[in-house]
Formats: sequence, structure tokens, C-alpha cells
Amino acid sequence: PGPRDEADLWMGFVDEYHNPYQTGGLQHLTATLIREAVGAARFDACWKFALVRNPFDRLVSQYAFMQHRPDLRAFIGMAEGDDFATYLDLIAQKRHVQWMPQHEFLCDEDGRIMVDFVGRFENLAEDVAAIFERLGLGGAKLPHANRGERGDWRDYYGPAERRAVEALYGRDLD
Repeated sequence: PGPRDEADLWMGFVDEYHNPYQTGGLQHLTATLIREAVGAARFDACWKFALVRNPFDRLVSQYAFMQHRPDLRAFIGMAEGDDFATYLDLIAQKRHVQWMPQHEFLCDEDGRIMVDFVGRFENLAEDVAAIFERLGLGGAKLPHANRGERGDWRDYYGPAERRAVEALYGRDLD
């Protein structure tokens, strides 16, 4: 094969909703799938990092994102304008990489973390600076893309919504 570039990450769908490994684009592969694809020796030789996000905030962000993704709404049967509680109910019924628990991206089948550094979205500037420094990119800046238009994530939650997220993402919260 010829040289590969970033555009390759966005391709690879075998149908409207699935790549050969899971739902979603290839940029959302789990550490386990990447290790299988590149081989254990190459995977183990690399310094690997990930950024995680508070599940409560992550789901509000994803819910807002869904308003611009009719394909994902169709995938779960979500109507335009459905409320947050409906969204939580629907994602509990149909698996997709967009709302998959974060520990499944980072851990092997025995629950061991497969990456060397886990940064937090809530500490994005500091953690990305540490990543850039480790990669020899000190002073580089991370652009802000996909900025959402929404209020504070806490405003989306009542007791039922909180329980739903705790049930779906308890391990991530732990």
C-alpha cells in the first residue's frame, strides 16, 4: 500500500454505521483493537496516551452533538428535539463507539490500563502540555474544534438522569 494520511482514519466503513471493528470511524478504535492491528511489539514500543472526560459532561456534550448528526439519531431512533432523558434511555439500548464507556477504550480484557498516560478533559491545557512535552512538541498549541453551544452540564441532570449515567458509566466514574 501507498503512504497513509489522516484522511484514512475517517474511512473504512463497511456499512452506514460500522467499520470492520466496531461502530464509528476508525479514529475511535480501542487500545485493544489498535494493538491487534499494529502487533504487540510495535504497540508496546510506543508511548501511548488518552484523554478522558467526566461522563456526566461527556454525555451532555454528546447529546448536543447529536442535534447535528441525523445519522446517529436514526441509528438509535432519536427524533430531532428529543430531550436528554430520552437520549440516555436510547443509548442504553444500542451500543455505539460515541457513547461507549471510556474504560473500554483504555483497558484490556482483564481491566488493565493499556496506555502510559491518562489525561483529563477537565485539565486539558495542563495534560495536553505534558503530552506535547513528552512527544517533543513543547510549546505547541491544541486548537479548539467542535465547540458546542450548550449550558452547564449540571443543568441537564435530575435524579433519574444521574442514576442512568451511574448505571451506564459506573466504572468510568470509579
